[in-house]
Amino acid sequence: MTVKTKRYLLITVNNENNNDRDDDFEEHAIVNFELGETKRGGVCIWFNGFRFTHTVAMGSDNALSCMMRRQKKKILGNVDCAAPLAFTIPDKLRIKNGEDIVLYDSRTVKIGEKDVVLVFGSERTLDILSKNSATWHLDGTFKAAPNMWEQCFLVGASVNHRMCIGLWGLLPGKHRRYYEEVLNFLLICDFEKAEMKTMPKFTML
Repeated sequence: MTVKTKRYLLITVNNENNNDRDDDFEEHAIVNFELGETKRGGVCIWFNGFRFTHTVAMGSDNALSCMMRRQKKKILGNVDCAAPLAFTIPDKLRIKNGEDIVLYDSRTVKIGEKDVVLVFGSERTLDILSKNSATWHLDGTFKAAPNMWEQCFLVGASVNHRMCIGLWGLLPGKHRRYYEEVLNFLLICDFEKAEMKTMPKFTML
């Protein structure tokens, strides 16, 4: 039985020989493939149901991760978080479908304070929370938070028996005031919409 391990690789395709275009351009894509083992103990790659046994060495997971980070910075730009009060988020990371997804930046409210809180979302995700405000679900993860922050805080609502994340927050710590800062911002946004029929139930432990 072949054991498969999922891998993800960011590839760059140079289309300089494409006759349909006058300018040289590059395409970037995330390729999802699986590493398998052949009957003779060799390594093969599974991609879209096809098995490739003649491959070049792919390197370690750490090497692939470093390569993906370099390509990501090249495509999207880099956010220098060394100075909490001075960093800027490039438009490539904050503009989606013509809308600014950075809803709240504590630096515009708490002038000079280095414990920066960021909130991300959109009109559509806020609308989902407003229309399903009977109960909100709060969760968080520490592994996904960038270095300058300690936690990625999530606020979601149940829609048709499925969880929909409506808001993401980056918190510099686990203090109660950071959670309240995000929730107070969210409540103000929803009350301004005048669509919330009931106060959402949530408990800060």
